[in-house]
Amino acid sequence: MILHGCVLCGRDVFPHDNNVLKEKIHWDSEYRALCVNPARGLQPEVSGVSRNHAPRFIYRAPLNFDGRWDDPGYDLEDASLDPEDEVVFNMHIRVPMRCRSGFIIHASCYSLLERFFSPGEVPIERLMDLFWSCPILRCGMNTLDWGHEYSGVFRVKEHYPWEKRVVKVEGSWIFYAPDIPEPFFLHDPWGALKNGKRIKALVRRARLDDKRKKRRLVERSSAPISGYAEPNCLTSLTLELLELIVVQLPTVDALALSQASKGLARIIPSNLGQSFWRSRFQPNLELGYAFEANKTNCLLDWKWLYFKFRDLTRLEPGLKNRMRIWKLIQSPISELVTLGWSSGISLRPLNIEKNQLRWTKGRGVIHPMESECPGYPDMKSRDFQDGCKEFYTQLTAIPDNIHQIIATTVVAGEASFVSGLRFIIEGGPDICLGYTRGGKRQNLDIVGGSANSTGLQGFALSVGQKGIHGLRAISQDGRCSEWAGLTHKLLKPQYLVVPKRVISLEAGFDGFKMVRLAIAEYQPDSSQEDRPPLKKRKHELVSN
Repeated sequence: MILHGCVLCGRDVFPHDNNVLKEKIHWDSEYRALCVNPARGLQPEVSGVSRNHAPRFIYRAPLNFDGRWDDPGYDLEDASLDPEDEVVFNMHIRVPMRCRSGFIIHASCYSLLERFFSPGEVPIERLMDLFWSCPILRCGMNTLDWGHEYSGVFRVKEHYPWEKRVVKVEGSWIFYAPDIPEPFFLHDPWGALKNGKRIKALVRRARLDDKRKKRRLVERSSAPISGYAEPNCLTSLTLELLELIVVQLPTVDALALSQASKGLARIIPSNLGQSFWRSRFQPNLELGYAFEANKTNCLLDWKWLYFKFRDLTRLEPGLKNRMRIWKLIQSPISELVTLGWSSGISLRPLNIEKNQLRWTKGRGVIHPMESECPGYPDMKSRDFQDGCKEFYTQLTAIPDNIHQIIATTVVAGEASFVSGLRFIIEGGPDICLGYTRGGKRQNLDIVGGSANSTGLQGFALSVGQKGIHGLRAISQDGRCSEWAGLTHKLLKPQYLVVPKRVISLEAGFDGFKMVRLAIAEYQPDSSQEDRPPLKKRKHELVSN
């Protein structure tokens, strides 16, 4: 039987014996379905909790989010044909009007998702966009290829970031990481501290009694720290103000900051107050997975608790697995979820017919949205094992008074991708393509740092199977910007350039990145097909 992997942790949703007692059900056999429902306008939704035991790769779950497979009256063996009754689907394969298209996620992993995004809702619609954008990684089970190895669940063969990823297999066994002494990822991440005894004991020991409170107050000082060394913009601050800055940083960055001067080295992190150590338990920082610690209203010694939780994570395999999954939520999932389109109208209409344009394009390996299933003429599949898909297309006119171009890039696993472009126009509104909210922004200077404006002659692209990894802009006078995103000496740039000026631009996107970019020049008698990218000679380009 081919098992289907959890979209979050990468582990399979394992089938178990029907005769196993309820209290002995293993955590990795219970799952939820993230799917779209034809009976409800194809709106993304999350099912109740079900258990994997059915053959033929069919997954069934209560449609009600609060429902469970062991509820009275619910029978896993009795498949319902009513689309309003339950979720019945075959991974990505959709049977019209009956099976929904969707994904599998362990019930424990979904609980971690809820905890990470709390007090808000889990962004199901955005997550579904991301899931559909990832190819399938064949590794004995079907799991999503996020560009990483799920922190050691398996290993992929050596490759470059723009190439197809293939899982290492030795004989009939998946190749696991050799540096993992035990498969900690087999342990329940949600129930790691289920009985609460350990965390309660730690919290009880971390409480500050009256003597310890007094000692901590004496240790604190509101005086400037510049007396330790030659003052600078940071050492002239009080400890309270410095702490307000440092609490926003990951611990590794805070330690790097401490190397800026001798004064900071004496303060960071040893003499920082409790607010710094408590901030380490925020969802986006390193101990965010230890959320049980935030359930108490008592005054705690967070510094002591910080180091105790780190020690406990090394000893408790379930907590170690939770940390692994939490980091996968932090990056890339939460970073990709925050990507968004520009609000309002940001595209310009074309004033000429599209057939009067000659197009030059670069693209990844784009697959159709759905494909036929061999041997099953009535079934469609949205699976793909490499390349990418195009969900959205944007077309805009490009004026000749561009003052600045800003590229948005994002990292998914081991590779960077271009996710959006913003053109800042002199005396007019910005033109935004793709995901220009979130991600990392980089200025593509094509005016040499001046206040002038110019037209666009094209782009140089780093193109891989999954889309556009990087680009640089080329101005009308041949000036090249710096690269944004991924560039590599072995990844030959693809030049999209026109002899005069780009007057139109079309881009295609999936759920988080640009997968296609095309530029057009005016060609009144243009009846020929799109031409291949022009090879621009190096001496024709002027680099900043």
